[in-house]
Amino acid sequence: QDPAHAQRIVRQAFLHERLKVHRKLLADAAELAQDPATSGERAVVRPESEFTIGLLRESLPRGAVEALADWRVLTTKVVHASESSDYVTTKLLIELTTGNQVEAVVLRHKQRTTLCVSSQVGCKMGCTFCATGTLGQRANLTAAEIQEQLIHANRFLKTCKEPRNVTNIVFMGMGEPLNNYKSVVEACRAMTDTSRFSLSPGKVTVSTVGVVNRMRTLYKDVPGVSLALSLHAPNQELRQKIIPTAGAYPIEKLMDALTEYLDHRAGTSKKDCFVMIEYILL
Repeated sequence: QDPAHAQRIVRQAFLHERLKVHRKLLADAAELAQDPATSGERAVVRPESEFTIGLLRESLPRGAVEALADWRVLTTKVVHASESSDYVTTKLLIELTTGNQVEAVVLRHKQRTTLCVSSQVGCKMGCTFCATGTLGQRANLTAAEIQEQLIHANRFLKTCKEPRNVTNIVFMGMGEPLNNYKSVVEACRAMTDTSRFSLSPGKVTVSTVGVVNRMRTLYKDVPGVSLALSLHAPNQELRQKIIPTAGAYPIEKLMDALTEYLDHRAGTSKKDCFVMIEYILL
């Protein structure tokens, strides 16, 4: 699963001289190159540069060059960007290959630039105060689709009057991140990988409405990544009224999971450890 492997697939197609096989193998090669965990990694490292087939022109047959001439490494695209009047917030509407759309929001501060990313299309948690919850869960985003939100944001920021890069990530967009656990973990690992986006783990925050079993494994699977809890109520009775799934995750179990997380962080980090508590006033 590297560029050399993708090239071998293309060469095999030309040897067989069959158009259908040729196109299928090219598609397989494109999928390999698009995956940030494999050969597309270098394109993710330099998000300002679109991957073009010209990089492989010398090693690919002419027909392959022509077939891939309009191919790009990203699978998603920004279809709309709206900015707040004070130039602090920018909302990016991003379209997936399925036609579904998600939002990513850029928040500019003096010392940092935060990107709020989505992890799902819709959400099944059904929180009464959340517009996304009314959609139900339609799809999970892949790790690549989550990472591409960061690529799009960085590209957009480079075109602004005050160019900058994203320094912080919060999984507080559409969806419950811990219900799309595998993709979120993979995306966090990529974002904090020094050979890719190279963000500090402590500057990546995963928010959850309280999926306890995943809260207990997150700190093991992505050490150093921060945790946020959408609490929104001081007691179990009120919480169940505004968060239908709260019955499966009592506050007592949430507090136990938070204590476990903090104890682990305290034992592995020299920095002060904390959990962000999110609370909406209705």
